[in-house]
Amino acid sequence: KIAIISDLSHFKVDGEIADAYGDRIRVGSKAVVRIGRNERMNGTVSNVTPLSRNGVISFSVRLDDDADSRLRSGLKTDVYIMCNVMEDVRRIKNGSFYTGPGSYELFVFNGNDKLERRSVRLGDSNFEFVEVVDGLNDGDRVVVSDMKRFINATSVKVK
Repeated sequence: KIAIISDLSHFKVDGEIADAYGDRIRVGSKAVVRIGRNERMNGTVSNVTPLSRNGVISFSVRLDDDADSRLRSGLKTDVYIMCNVMEDVRRIKNGSFYTGPGSYELFVFNGNDKLERRSVRLGDSNFEFVEVVDGLNDGDRVVVSDMKRFINATSVKVK
């Protein structure tokens, strides 16, 4: 090689996903690329490699705005692939407590300076929210941070 010529005015995102999720990613799937904490860019999966290498499948995302000034060559970021969209579902903010669909014991504010433990069934999630299948009502306020130190408590007084 004598030289490599790069066009740094347009970018694409190359990503990898565990091959266990290979059936969920397809060309044409919507993608969200997070830059920093709060900035997002939308895109579409443009290429998926048909073979798994070391337990991962590679893919490419074509960004809606591939010339954004926030993009840099070699930038590491999180890429979220939308594989299903659900409407009219009850949801709560995603937090460190969520490890996948199933039953959870969450603390819910009862309005009288107490948090009470409640069994809640959660479904699918995205990077922001978790679907509530059963156990919460509209307007319930839920603790989504780590409450492991209260694992044996049925209620916690709030000061």
